[in-house]
Amino acid sequence: MKRVAELVGIEEGFLARSVKGKITAKTEKQHRQMAIHKRFFTSLALLDLISEVPLKDMTKKYGCSRGQLQSLQQSAATYAGMVTVFCNRLGWHNMELLLSQFQSRLTFGVHRELCDLVRVSLLNAQRARALYNAGFVTVADLAKASPDEVATALKNSVPFKSVRRAVDEDEESAE
Repeated sequence: MKRVAELVGIEEGFLARSVKGKITAKTEKQHRQMAIHKRFFTSLALLDLISEVPLKDMTKKYGCSRGQLQSLQQSAATYAGMVTVFCNRLGWHNMELLLSQFQSRLTFGVHRELCDLVRVSLLNAQRARALYNAGFVTVADLAKASPDEVATALKNSVPFKSVRRAVDEDEESAE
């Protein structure tokens, strides 16, 4: 990531000064630098989204709300969709294919291997990951499986939580 940051124009000194609060964008060059750094920060957040980093971890890491992250995710997916249509109209079919897969990843916040599974309407990223880890790699695998196999895979992916207290807890609270 550090190498990519350097390639797009991110400067460590600028970051250090901005963290300390010593940056005020007065000149045109400082405005451009600030814009580059903000775009890079946003791209890191999007990378975490498609890398299946939980939203609660991201809110802490990036100092923003869950709603802001979801809005960013939706905006980026929509923009990727618009560029996909643009590429189609220009006849850039390879670029269209690449961006359409990226749009799915942005929409659902998943790695590429889950794009097929998240097409099922009731599957979110977590359920798709659980099914993938259980061996259901494609929608066809899911269709061939029995309902009991799918239910077992989903049950095993979530830790069991009981609403009832353990016997020891009831005795302690009664005393």
